[in-house]
Amino acid sequence: AAIRASGLKICVEVGDQDNLMLHDAAELLHRILWDQRIEHTYYLHHGADHVGSSMAWRMEALCQWLGRTWNDLHASEEERAIRHAPPSANEREWMGFIQGQRDRPDGPPPDWSGDRMIAIMRYGQGLAVRAHYGEQTDGPDFLEGFKWRSGGKA
Repeated sequence: AAIRASGLKICVEVGDQDNLMLHDAAELLHRILWDQRIEHTYYLHHGADHVGSSMAWRMEALCQWLGRTWNDLHASEEERAIRHAPPSANEREWMGFIQGQRDRPDGPPPDWSGDRMIAIMRYGQGLAVRAHYGEQTDGPDFLEGFKWRSGGKA
């Protein structure tokens, strides 16, 4: 619970042909983090070894992850609101339209490709779906009768 509550950003990266067999340890760590609902990024690169030519593009991907993470951590309140603020009346009308629940709204459509769409889609989920699955990083304890995650919520 302390790791989950800390906001620590975690990235696990490994090649699936690692000659030190670290892909097994990385997979175990990923599954533990997933089971305990600890947010993390997991890169398992097909055909990549512990060393070799794949390191060039893998390090580039890690640098991109670091950049995105830094930007997210240093985002302004306005930038955070783009992803998290409840949808406006116009945005709710457009969600109703694309879900087939109403006629085309008069207002301009939202930017379907931008980050604002993240918040619109989250609020577009029905209450029953949100009650069952929780927030995006929660997920159900069981999925189709199979144990999916532990109940380790913060």
